[in-house]
Amino acid sequence: MRSQIQFPREQLSSVRVIARSEGVSVAEVVRRAVDHYLEHKAPAVREDALRSRARAVSGRYASGFRDTSTDHDRYVAEAFRADGPSR
Repeated sequence: MRSQIQFPREQLSSVRVIARSEGVSVAEVVRRAVDHYLEHKAPAVREDALRSRARAVSGRYASGFRDTSTDHDRYVAEAFRADGPSR
């Protein structure tokens, strides 16, 4: 996939120096930099997205059980059994 990116003159000059010294293209230097950035940022972004999704559904559904806050561990364990939760 193609994308066009504009760099400040000094930044592009530095990227070109790195590319020449490593014997790769400017695009490869940029891809490596993006990979490095995503390695450090993507997990936090994913966690934030999962938290947001969890908050969005919290309290929106009724189970019919009145003791889920105290017996949630038992209900989770039962849900993973083949016959499902007991009432």
